[in-house]
Amino acid sequence: MKAKFFFFVLLISLLGFSQVKADTIYTTLPHPVQYFCEDVNDFTTFVFYKPTGFLGVTDWFVNSIPVGSGDSIIFIPTAVGFVDITAEWNGNWEGTLIYLYSDSPPHPTFDVLSGGQVNISGDTAWMCDPSLLLVADNISGDDHVYMQWSGPGGNMSGNPITVTTSGRYYFERSNPCGVTLDSIEVIALPTQAPFWNDTVFCNATVSLTLDVGPGWISDWNTTETTQSIYVDTAGTYIVQLTNACANTSASITVEEQTYPIPDLSAFMGFTMCADSVILLDPSPGYTYDSYEWSWLTGTATTPTLTVSGLTTGSGIYNLTVTQGSCVEMTCVFCEFFLEPLTPEICLVSVDPAINKNMVMWLSDMEPFPGDPQYPEIASYNIYKAVGVNSWQLLGNSSVTMEYTFIDYTSNPSAYSSVYKITAVDECGVESLKSFYHKTINLTLSNVGSTMALNWEAYEVEDESFIPDKYYIYRGEDETSFELIDSVSGYVHSYNDIGVYEVYYYMVGAVRSDCDFTNRSAMSNRADNEELILSMRENNGYLPLSIYPNPATNQITISLPKELRITN
Repeated sequence: MKAKFFFFVLLISLLGFSQVKADTIYTTLPHPVQYFCEDVNDFTTFVFYKPTGFLGVTDWFVNSIPVGSGDSIIFIPTAVGFVDITAEWNGNWEGTLIYLYSDSPPHPTFDVLSGGQVNISGDTAWMCDPSLLLVADNISGDDHVYMQWSGPGGNMSGNPITVTTSGRYYFERSNPCGVTLDSIEVIALPTQAPFWNDTVFCNATVSLTLDVGPGWISDWNTTETTQSIYVDTAGTYIVQLTNACANTSASITVEEQTYPIPDLSAFMGFTMCADSVILLDPSPGYTYDSYEWSWLTGTATTPTLTVSGLTTGSGIYNLTVTQGSCVEMTCVFCEFFLEPLTPEICLVSVDPAINKNMVMWLSDMEPFPGDPQYPEIASYNIYKAVGVNSWQLLGNSSVTMEYTFIDYTSNPSAYSSVYKITAVDECGVESLKSFYHKTINLTLSNVGSTMALNWEAYEVEDESFIPDKYYIYRGEDETSFELIDSVSGYVHSYNDIGVYEVYYYMVGAVRSDCDFTNRSAMSNRADNEELILSMRENNGYLPLSIYPNPATNQITISLPKELRITN
């Protein structure tokens, strides 16, 4: 029976032939495995002795074939190969193995089992996957004693081996006749084409290098076959890529755009009046492919944008324009003064001296000089209601004047009037109208000697002032009045009892937080002269005075001024 033993070691490439000759070899059994290099024309002579302790007759076997008995045998091989020498005594066995070689291990061939392929010459392996399975073929365990692979990762045992790193790998085998060392280059090849984003040169000269990377056979649509090309012209560039692992392509479109840069800086650096209207044009005379405006309160896609302090307001106006695949952005901070703050009427009243309505207001809503948000107030406009939600401009009052306006068109004895005011700044921008104030209109009637006073209440639109009292004034003439009584603010009438003489009446309300010397809102002046005359005529009563009394030579008769002399 012929036994075979196989030893596997990692080795590559042929180093050469080395032969070891031996004289007669003496061996006492048992003995470890022995390896020898033999000259086939002059084999070594072997002498094998029985094991110590073998008594009596010892039988010998060569490759399990009986060859005789005795204390020893002489063995002269006739061919290289494997020899099994065994001694047997009384059922006991001992022996040795001899491997005889006549030459170094033969050269292998290389192959890839998975993950790539080997080129025709077998000296290069293309790695197409993250790893490949590399094997050394046409070898057997009888032709070597030692085998080993080595490479970028160090020494490796076994065959095949898994390779994950490019580089040169060596396969080494040896026996007593010499060492064989073979090598193969493992090259990792790309399988995915490079990905290029389409590129646009915006107001710049086209300058671009396209490189597919190593491992490809390149065929450009420019007729070039190099790994990389230089591009200085807009267009579409396509390359066909092939290697042992893949067949693919890559492409890129190169665009060149020339256009004026959008610029809005001309509108920066100064504060404009609230009613100013400006046109934001990023490049007069040129139109981009698209526009996208944005600001705090809105967006637009128009080539230009009209802005004003009264519509779009102060703030940053952002603009993004596109030209082909180019995108440009710019912005501008437009600053407008705010509209004037709405002034407040303090009181509307009747000027007792001229019996005309007057409007009084405060300067509380005027900005301080140099206010960055508001220009100074130049004047005030005064309006009077002429219908439902209809207002007539009566006049204008400069801020250098008293904050009082006389309505010479008014007839306070006939009807109440309703007023509003606005502020006008130095830019000519007018504020919103104030809340209205309505004057007090007083009328008189009588029942006998009782004079009935009725009035329309003082009104303020936002009810910021509601009189808590109405004060009743009476005078013997048009210039001298005295306070005779007061009523609660929700009462709008009063009876003056036992009146037989002509009097003048006024009703007033006081607003304590109105910073004027006269804080009263007075009604029109009304007299009872007609009522007194009618009462006297109806009663046949005519009061007169005679003096001196007692009289002497002369008397004086005083008649009432209401007396009318007719035909």
